[in-house]
Amino acid sequence: MNFPSLKVNPMGLVAAGLLVALAAERDPPWWRLSAGGLAALNLSPFKATLLVAGGDVMPPIVEWLTLGAWLSVLVGAALMAVGSLSGRPWSKSLVSFGLSKIAWELGALVALGALIFLAAGPSAAFLRQLGHGVEVLELRTPLLVGEGLLKLRVAQQVGEVTVTIPIIASLTDRFYLAVASLAACSAARAYQGRLAKPSRAP
Repeated sequence: MNFPSLKVNPMGLVAAGLLVALAAERDPPWWRLSAGGLAALNLSPFKATLLVAGGDVMPPIVEWLTLGAWLSVLVGAALMAVGSLSGRPWSKSLVSFGLSKIAWELGALVALGALIFLAAGPSAAFLRQLGHGVEVLELRTPLLVGEGLLKLRVAQQVGEVTVTIPIIASLTDRFYLAVASLAACSAARAYQGRLAKPSRAP
């Protein structure tokens, strides 16, 4: 009896391992945005917190959405590993599923960072007058990485006070691990496409 030789996609196994390492912890953020000691946004597809005056004000629905994203990456890692151990045509779909999960989640995080930059950056002219004697003199928001500032003029009974609040955005090591995972998943999918070519009938 002849048994078919086992076809293994080593890059797929590496990609699956990276996805598991990435999802091993939910809490570490991929991206941080802080405004002095007033507010801090810690963001990843697996967990998101918005701390204002020391308390988390993120809506509870976000916890459920990020939990689903976390579980989908774990499922994607498992399917990536299973698909990488087969040369059957259906294995490409399993590998593609793992690729799609990390691609969507990494892309969504970058898009959200860009959206915050556009909403609170150059187009935020409507924020110039905040009311209650507070006026925005300058607002510079970094795009994903860098430093900016928020300068306010606050009217008081004895005059005006200018307050400058530094804004700092940074990508963490988890973000770069996600980028490495995406690169490995992309390479695994390309290799799986060649590995799982349909066999020709004799």
